[in-house]
Amino acid sequence: MDIMRFPEAKSITKTATISHFLLMLGYKTFSFFFPLFLLQQGLSIPQVGYVYLLLYLPMVLFSPLVGFFNRKINPSFFIIFGIAGYALYAFAMIVSGPSPIFFAAQVLLGLAAALFFVSFRALLIGARLPQPDRSFGWFYSAPVYGEAVAPVLGSLIIWQFGFVGVFIVSLFIHIANAVFTFFALRSAGTKLKEGVSLPELGTRYVAIGKGLLNRTILPIIIISLSILFSAGIYRSFFVVFLKDLGWTQNSILLYGSLSSILFIPFSLLLIRYLGKHHSFANVRNGVFVYGVSSVVFGFFAPLLHFVGVLFLMLIHDIGSIMANSGRSGLLSRTFFRYPHETAVVDTLFSPLGTALGSLVAALLIGVIGFVGLFVGSGAFVLALGIFIFMLSKRLALQQKTLPQ
Repeated sequence: MDIMRFPEAKSITKTATISHFLLMLGYKTFSFFFPLFLLQQGLSIPQVGYVYLLLYLPMVLFSPLVGFFNRKINPSFFIIFGIAGYALYAFAMIVSGPSPIFFAAQVLLGLAAALFFVSFRALLIGARLPQPDRSFGWFYSAPVYGEAVAPVLGSLIIWQFGFVGVFIVSLFIHIANAVFTFFALRSAGTKLKEGVSLPELGTRYVAIGKGLLNRTILPIIIISLSILFSAGIYRSFFVVFLKDLGWTQNSILLYGSLSSILFIPFSLLLIRYLGKHHSFANVRNGVFVYGVSSVVFGFFAPLLHFVGVLFLMLIHDIGSIMANSGRSGLLSRTFFRYPHETAVVDTLFSPLGTALGSLVAALLIGVIGFVGLFVGSGAFVLALGIFIFMLSKRLALQQKTLPQ
């Protein structure tokens, strides 16, 4: 593959970040309040978790297919199709109530997400970025910048026009993003098209699978999945938990806006930090930051005031981005020869972990409650992280003491 035909790494990173920002701006205008919308539609609290499962499971199922067809068609087109899927989802939310169309739209959104994220990761990995952790740090931070604006915009629109109004605004944002991304990526991705037979494709996935079992990579993958599992719980029930604590809708709207606005200056420092440290260190530090903040939040959330929750969740988000960026950066460095397959594998982690977290949360919410879910998920991440990193360190020491 001719690397000289690929646009400059800075250009790809910039385009991916802006496109991801616009995608999440359109989605986050309503997604932060989506659990409240589901409750408003008459769904029970466990059913909220099942809706998120319905959304993320298709990402797991469709991602390998997207990775395969990226070889036949320019990945840039799949990115555009993915954005169009988000637009169609917003339109479906406008015209449908709690009907089969509503549930079919969740599957559509999962497919759209697979198209967007697999294809953009393929472009980023295929660019052989000099600092992949830093570039993926920008990519993963993009939603935060969208969240700084989207909840404020969404809350004002919902207040004046209801959820139909916010879905209309989301639709127009996604259309604008599709136009921008189309022109920004007109020539990108061409070099990634390859004529690869199915046996060769299988060989590549086997090679990646063996690589993932490496004693350096496997701990990072396991830890990253545990964080994504916990994130599935937060994504499904965090807002519902705040409502259960007695927060008013205005307080929840204000929290959603301030949390992301405050994160922006920290994210700029975080991205610089990610570029200076190895992927293993980024994941290790991210795990401990995420795990400790989750446990503390779960224990003390009923006693914390607004500022306390804001501070803890800021730390929580920093840990998540550190771990996810470290994982993607490691995979990018290790499997740069197979950008399509690596993009598929990397994309699978997020929906798989989130779907499992949503499913487990839906099953257990009635048994252990909100506090049990958040404390348990944080303790699980922290304990697993300590065990795996101690085991990895011990194995590394044993390897050094073996006779040469």
